[in-house]
This record gives sequence, C-alpha cells and structure tokens, in this order.
Amino acid sequence: MTVYINILENVQKNMANEILLLLENDLEQDTEAIAVSILLVVIVIVMCPLTLRAIWSLTSDIQNYALTLAAQTKALNKEKKRSNWLLYSMLPPTVAEQLVLKKDVKAESYASASVLFSDIVGFNHLCAVSSPMQVVEMLNGLYLVFDSRIEHYKVYKVETVNETYMLAAGLPSRMVGGEHVTELATVALDLLHQVSFLEVPHRENMKIKIRIGIHTGPVVAGVVGIKMPRYCLFGDTVNTASRMQTSGLPGRIHVTSETYLALQDIGGFMLIRRGEIEIKGKGVMTTYWLTGRENFEQIIQPISEQSNIMNDPGLHEVRYTHMYEQTSTGRIQYRIQDDVEPDWKE
Repeated sequence: MTVYINILENVQKNMANEILLLLENDLEQDTEAIAVSILLVVIVIVMCPLTLRAIWSLTSDIQNYALTLAAQTKALNKEKKRSNWLLYSMLPPTVAEQLVLKKDVKAESYASASVLFSDIVGFNHLCAVSSPMQVVEMLNGLYLVFDSRIEHYKVYKVETVNETYMLAAGLPSRMVGGEHVTELATVALDLLHQVSFLEVPHRENMKIKIRIGIHTGPVVAGVVGIKMPRYCLFGDTVNTASRMQTSGLPGRIHVTSETYLALQDIGGFMLIRRGEIEIKGKGVMTTYWLTGRENFEQIIQPISEQSNIMNDPGLHEVRYTHMYEQTSTGRIQYRIQDDVEPDWKE
C-alpha cells in the first residue's frame, strides 16, 4: 500500500513540475508578446507624427504642383489666344479654323460680293512734309478707328497697303440677296462720317480726307502662300473697285452702276448720278456718288462715341482692344469745327 502511495506522490510531483514548466513557458511567451506589442505601440507613437508630416508635406507638394500647373495652363491658354488672334487677324475666322484643323482650304468663287477701297487724299505730299514716325503714328491711329468701326458690320478687312484700306462683304460667309452691298455701303458712310472729325495729329488744322470706291460683282477668293498665308481676292471686281477709288474725289463714295442698281433694289440709300467718265483700263463707265442712307444717324448712334469726341476735342491716344486682349495704340487728332480747308491737295 505504501508503495502505491509513493508512486502516486511521484506522479503528482511530476505533473506539478510539468504544469509549472508549461506555465513558465506560457508566461515567457506572453511576456515576449507584451514586449513586442509595447515596442510596436512605441514605434507607432513615434512614427505617427512623422507619417502625418510626410502626408502633409506630400499634400502640400501636390497642391503647389496643381497651382503651378494651373498657372502654366493659364499662361499657355493666353499665349494660344495671342497666336489665334494673330492668325485671325491675317485670315477670316472660318478659314483660320480650317487651317488649324489641318483641312485643305480651297479657293471659292462667289457670284456676287462687294469690294471697297479707300485711301488718304494727298498722302504722298503728307509723307514728304512729315517724318516716317509721324506717318506711322497717324496711319495707326486712323486705322485703329476704322478697325473699331468695321467690327460692328458683317465685313472682312482684306488688307492695308500704305494708305489704302481694303474691305469686302459677302465672303467668305455668303450673304443672302443684297445684304453684302448694304453692309459695305453702310460701312463706307460710317467711315466717312468718322473721318469728318479727324485731323493730322502733327499738322495743325490739316484735315484728313479720304476717297472711297465700291464695286459689286463676282469674286474668287482663297488662301495664298504658306510662309505667310493671306486671304486674297481675285477678279475684275477687285480691279474695278480700285478704279472707283482712284477716280473718285475727296470726301466722296464713288460706286459703279452695278452697286447703284443693287442699292436701288434694296432701297433706303441716297445716290447721285456722276455721269459717264473715262476709267483707266475700263473705258467709259456710268458711275454714281453714294451720299447717304435713311435714318443713318439712328443706325450708327448706338455704337458711336461722338459725344466723347465733341466734349473732349484734341490729340487722343486711340486704344483698341481686340477680342483676344491684344491692345494697340495710335495717335489721331479730333476736331469740332468743319470750316478749315486743308493746306494740301492730292
């Protein structure tokens, strides 16, 4: 019996030792796990501010990059607008858009269009008594006034060569009926009206006078050139309009019988028969003077700035802002009285 009791005690002791050993192992593992957890907590506590700072720094860099990108995009768009303005100054918008899209722009024939030429009377004499810079400033001021006026009409400025100013209507966008001759005739009256207030800025009491010629007929138009493309007009209509201008008189709008008949069909315009005259290269032609239009003052009054001119006569820096924020300046002399004759002739 005693033997069995001893064996049982030994078994109990061995079991107790095994249990103690297992408990010690579990305690050691738990201690290690707690230590690792504590270490991880410490690392997280230390790394969290660094991570947050890194995230904040990265967010700031992204924001700065976005702002820089937005500024560069804005600058790029501004430069694109400037380049588009230059292109649209050289070519009609519809034609320019086709070139931008790399489409082939073919020449077109227009059965009826109107062409206008104007020049400054006595320009050669004026150049002889003025410095080149004075001539350039005067022309720039005059043409800035012209450019600001024609934007209110459906006309296209073809070109300016020295003192010659060329306009066309009915192209490249075709117009129904005689709308093109109506637009061009109204523009001619408007420009003549504006010039009646102008003087040469560097020559006291020297009026600026222009003569205008208009012809209506078939025209061929297209883009010519690659290095410096221009939208050019071709045909006898262009030549005839130029002849009307050169054979005209100061302060007058000289038109052909074709233009006269078109305006008569439309109605509302006042014309006087000049008679049969010899036109260089054309022979004898019956021509007319365009003298006015019904309700002309009401037509131009909403877009006229005559009140400012009348209240503040004198030398003006003409500023003209284009559609793409391109501003140009020129010098021109406004006057009130109309009784001083110019001291220069053609």
